[in-house]
Amino acid sequence: MAETRISRPISQNDQTTSAQFQFRWLRYCWMGFSHSFGKIRSVPINIISLRATGQSVDRLATKIVCKAPATSPVPMHINHPQSNIYDLLQLLRCSFPIFSQRSLLYKPSILRSWYVVISPTIMSSSYTVIGTPFSTFTRTVTSALHFKEIPFQQESTVPHTDLARRYHPFGFIPSLIITEGNESFALCESQAIARYIDRIAPSPSLIDADLKFPEKLWELVSIIASLGFKSIEVGVVKPRVKSIDEAKESTEACRSHLESSGGIQTLRDFFQTLESLKTGDGSYLLGSNPTWPDFFLFPLISDLLAIPDADVVPTSIVAWAKQMENVRGIKETHKGTLADGGRP
Repeated sequence: MAETRISRPISQNDQTTSAQFQFRWLRYCWMGFSHSFGKIRSVPINIISLRATGQSVDRLATKIVCKAPATSPVPMHINHPQSNIYDLLQLLRCSFPIFSQRSLLYKPSILRSWYVVISPTIMSSSYTVIGTPFSTFTRTVTSALHFKEIPFQQESTVPHTDLARRYHPFGFIPSLIITEGNESFALCESQAIARYIDRIAPSPSLIDADLKFPEKLWELVSIIASLGFKSIEVGVVKPRVKSIDEAKESTEACRSHLESSGGIQTLRDFFQTLESLKTGDGSYLLGSNPTWPDFFLFPLISDLLAIPDADVVPTSIVAWAKQMENVRGIKETHKGTLADGGRP
């Protein structure tokens, strides 16, 4: 039996998607062949969830075993070009801690074994989001979890309740409860939660942007989460919703107050600045793919479009919001929001 060990970094261009995960694929020139292998057309349908502790991908040596034909004990059902058996020689793996499952694949004259690897962090942990669906920051987190297809539970609560204070030192929301075996850990602040989600589930990516400095993505997130939230929610949405719920003044009177307080002008200024921060020619804030800034901004814009002051929103942002509605995770988190007629 011949055996070859190979190891190579992941290429950012090698990606594919399964029903539950988006994986990265590696191309290899197998020793003994000068063939650059193409992509398998679909992921094996019998990939299973594993609970395990893994090792670093960087330290994993890929092992490919070749031997005489035999019946595969673990059949793999794959769409592939019958004319090119070397398309089957692929390694499926992700870029964070892993666990490997050997599966044997039969092909005339060659029986190859794979190491199918997936992130054990997702498999071995369960997640609970603390926060009301009405909260824009909570929606950012839950929509991202849906986008990355990470299962979670949600315990609805508004800020400063006993439940909120149990997991956040100042009683804010959201918090993410991470349960691993008999231990639970609390992570609060939406930007910290976003980075954790990216670490355990790097694909599908929410940081895929053509930026000279990747940190510019988080710079925009910070601007939206601080100045954007203040301009949209504090300056306009919350006063408008309070006016609607109290029913003590007309729509026009409330608008007059928002104008005189400077809230409307501050909002216009924010949108003007936001336009200058967009990059690329794509449909999203940082190009052709949705990224974390989009997920932080959308809940705010969704609220704003649901009130009488939606006329302040630029047409470009309205078009962007319509595009975002087609992104996985957005429709799934609509229930209970202001746009859904919800309240905290």
